[in-house]
Amino acid sequence: MAGGLVRGLSAAAAVALLAAPFAGGLERPGLAIAALVLTGLVFSSLGVITGIWAETFDQHSFVANVVIAPLALLAGVFYSARTLPEPWETLTRLNPVYYVVDATRAGFAGFHESPVWASLAITAVVALGGFLLAVVLLDRGWRLKP
Repeated sequence: MAGGLVRGLSAAAAVALLAAPFAGGLERPGLAIAALVLTGLVFSSLGVITGIWAETFDQHSFVANVVIAPLALLAGVFYSARTLPEPWETLTRLNPVYYVVDATRAGFAGFHESPVWASLAITAVVALGGFLLAVVLLDRGWRLKP
């Protein structure tokens, strides 16, 4: 999990450094860093859980294509949740990845739709839940070789 987190944060730092001359500075650097660390924890935990659960490459692909991709694409990355009619706005706001995106956007651009504290809190709860599940699975040795 630590390796996934370091790799993700390294990639984020590289992209931020390359984009900085074109995009300007960060609106709220502390918030951006907190959101990126929590995002890294969410997805590195999910990677460990998937790695333990999946027996085949197809199962790994299933998680990426049927779980992560729809959550990411329906998380308000490319649109504002406020502009959606009901029930789509509510469904978007039930997506935990929406809050990851909103907190990150607030840190980088200063724009957010939900209260920043709520976005960080929901992201932290999801990260903690994923981390605890990964730790429990590793501790029990479920589907791991002896």
